[in-house]
This record gives sequence, C-alpha cells and structure tokens, in this order.
Amino acid sequence: MNIYDDFYRGMDPNEWEFFAVDFLKTAGYTILDLPTIGPDGGKDLKVEYEGKKYIVSCKHFIRSGKTVNLSNEENILDRVVQHEVDGFIGFYSTQISNGLKERFDKLNSNPKYNYTFEYLDKYLISQYIPCMNFQTLQKFGICNGLTYVLNVPKNDYKPLNCLFCGKKDILNPLNINSSIVTVYNYNNEYHYAYGCKSCIPISIFPWADIAQVLHLECLMDWNDEVDFIKNEYKISEDFYKYESIFNNRILQRIYPSNLGTWI
Repeated sequence: MNIYDDFYRGMDPNEWEFFAVDFLKTAGYTILDLPTIGPDGGKDLKVEYEGKKYIVSCKHFIRSGKTVNLSNEENILDRVVQHEVDGFIGFYSTQISNGLKERFDKLNSNPKYNYTFEYLDKYLISQYIPCMNFQTLQKFGICNGLTYVLNVPKNDYKPLNCLFCGKKDILNPLNINSSIVTVYNYNNEYHYAYGCKSCIPISIFPWADIAQVLHLECLMDWNDEVDFIKNEYKISEDFYKYESIFNNRILQRIYPSNLGTWI
C-alpha cells in the first residue's frame, strides 16, 4: 500500500484534475488551459514545459483500484495532433496496464513521430509530493485537515514557553502563528530567544516564524544561520542552553517530510 493512498482516495475526479494542476505547477510546468466541465476533446488540461506543450489526461481510479488500460486512453496520438501540442502526459492515481505502457513505449520509439508520451502513476507522483507546498496539500485533504501535528504522546509533551512573558506555550496551536524564534544583539552579545511576537523587542535580527520552522527544511536553514552567528560573533552565556531547548522541543511539532514543504 502506498502511504498516500488515503490522501488520493479522499479526492473526487474533479479534485484530482485540480491536484494535477498544482502538482505540475510545482514541477515547473506553466498551465495553459485549466480543467473544464463537459466534453474536453481528450484533454483535461494543457501545459507547457521548456517550450513544449502537452495535453494532460487525468484518470482517478484509486477508489476502484483498477489500472489505467488501453480502453481508458484511446487515440492518444490523434489527440496530440488534434490539440496541436508536442506531447501527452497521463496523470494517474493508480498504475497503468502492461498494454498501455507498451503503447507509450512504441509511440516514443517510432521515428515517424516527433512527440513525447509520458505518464505519472501514483508511485511516481508520491515521490514528488514531499516537494509540494504543505498548504496546497492541506487543500486537498492531507493530514486529515489537521493544522498541526504532535509527534509525542500528550502526556510526554513539554511546552516551550515564551522567554519574555513566561506564560504562553509557543508550540500550542493557538499561539504558533503569533510566535517567533530569534537571535538578537544586546550589549554587544548575541542572545538566543523565542516567544510571542508581542513580547520580543522590536529591533531583532535574524528571526523566523514558528509556523515556518515546523518544516524541516526551514528549521535546517534557520540553524545554518544561527551557526554562522555563533562562529562570527560573541554570544551570551545562556545561548547554547536556549538553543538546545528550542531544537529539542520544536521536534514535538515538526511536520513529517512527506507532508510537503513550507513553500
């Protein structure tokens, strides 16, 4: 079973087409025609990549579990010619049959045709989902609509209270969007701090939103920035203490990498 099967299953065929739009945008394609209601002439959308245009055919069979076969993708070459494009992309929530794969292979290897025929099945799509924007994935139902995750049992959870007011847990979902982590200069020393935006001094730099560093790639970028400051400037005696507390407790809320990226 693919770890994204439930995610795919939660979409209806129309949503699957619009998921294809966002997926291909992330992959660098320009969307030329969006999905429409009614007859589409054998295309669900039209895209462009590196100067070449493609029609995209979306098949969403995840709920039945059946493969996409030749009868589901008839007249592929005729459709490419009809829409005056350079190729065809199949976007499928299940796998394709051997017969359809052979059809793609023969079309691609035939020297008479200067077209490209490609497909993305659920396994190929799944490899690239971690590169997509988390907010986009949420739109289509990933994480079952949860805004934030908790990676430890509730009884083991340790709050990360604001270092300034000492009251608010900045990892509480109600406070995440109004909290930051920062390194700031005070009395010619750099201090590590985290807390409510309203509590932290205005003149701080650098800083990062807590909602942002819940994504692993953003947390790594933040720590790289902090490492540069530690190597180049004088830091306070409690710098390492608060840095360690922050890095340990942020892991309680960090998003799994398969839920996408910050941007």
